[in-house]
Amino acid sequence: CHHSCQTPKIVATPMRNVAFIVNNQSKSLDAVVGEINRLSDQFEGLEISTHVTKSVGDPFRFAYDLTRSKVDTIIACGGDGTMNEVLNGIMTFPSDYRPKISVFSHENSNDFLMSFGRRSLTEIPESIQASTLKKIDGGLIQYHGRQRYFLNSSSAGFGADVHRDVQLSRRGFLPAKWVYTVSSLKWLLQHKPATVKI
Repeated sequence: CHHSCQTPKIVATPMRNVAFIVNNQSKSLDAVVGEINRLSDQFEGLEISTHVTKSVGDPFRFAYDLTRSKVDTIIACGGDGTMNEVLNGIMTFPSDYRPKISVFSHENSNDFLMSFGRRSLTEIPESIQASTLKKIDGGLIQYHGRQRYFLNSSSAGFGADVHRDVQLSRRGFLPAKWVYTVSSLKWLLQHKPATVKI
């Protein structure tokens, strides 16, 4: 192909360091990591690092360490759990020290994206470059000296039971959204209301 046929690079001047935190539980993990690696060929001046989780708590630890190293942007690749861990990792720092965050879901259930809409991996850096960023409100739960931040929702009881089932079944053969549906129906039939004090 002649030089004129080559894919033009997008100069990503406003951002320097972008870190992807990728949930390793997706069956499309290799495809997602490959797509991330190709972004460096499309965005000139973009320093990309990829951090694939290996155990529970990795998204929090990665986000904490990346924020401490002053990364500009963190993109969480996974479901609501991955996004929540990343959020809590950066919220341990003062507001003027926190990086920008975004989320990309690769076949994971992500209620947050159902509200904000799904985008391709390429569109996320483009949005950051164009400064099409949005500030959103979050929530904070404090309990017995502990605290936890959340974005669009936080739940206990029924929702927590379903989430635990999904975590235990995520290495199975069913897609994540099917596991959620089956687990929801199961707990709908057997769940008993609990008494709580607020």
